[in-house]
Amino acid sequence: MHNQLPTKRNLLTAKRNLQLAMNGHDLLEKKFKVLLREYLSYNALIQQLRSEIKVALKKAKATLSETKVNDKQLNRIIPQMSFDASLKISFSNIMGVLIPKYHTTNKIKPLHSFTEGSTTLDEAFFIWQDVKILVQELAITQIALNHLSAGIKKAQKRSSALINITIPRYQKTIKQIADRLEEHERNELARTKSRLKSKHTNACAQT
Repeated sequence: MHNQLPTKRNLLTAKRNLQLAMNGHDLLEKKFKVLLREYLSYNALIQQLRSEIKVALKKAKATLSETKVNDKQLNRIIPQMSFDASLKISFSNIMGVLIPKYHTTNKIKPLHSFTEGSTTLDEAFFIWQDVKILVQELAITQIALNHLSAGIKKAQKRSSALINITIPRYQKTIKQIADRLEEHERNELARTKSRLKSKHTNACAQT
């Protein structure tokens, strides 16, 4: 690129490419800021979910230990209970990065009869459902955080390449072409003056 012919057309092309590279860098800087803001938001959400899971697990274990159902009843009830393991996920696009969004599914009702179970068993069932939902949300949020992290690194890498390699290269090319064009114009001007002076000298000699 540095050895391009010193023409006005190549100079204009280099200037146009430089402007595109600078615009691209500005967009990448904007993308980096947006993604970083989202990353910090999702990171805070993960910390919150971990805290909620810790509390929910403690409550779920305590409730289960208080369940007034003997082992024989549990062996008969558990096979009848249904646990929904499905996930409802949508995706949003943030500055070219796909971010998964978790949607809470409706809680299911325990399938055991009132005579087989107990109030504490029902409570334990729903608390463990809450734990499951929180764990699922945490997993999806962690995936979103990973996507944002990858997007941030990619934006940083491209921005760094533009500011440290591409933009200086175009600036150097523009300067080289401009200097050679200026030198060519000076030489042409000097030759023109020399020809005019020679003509003037010849005209004076003839008179």
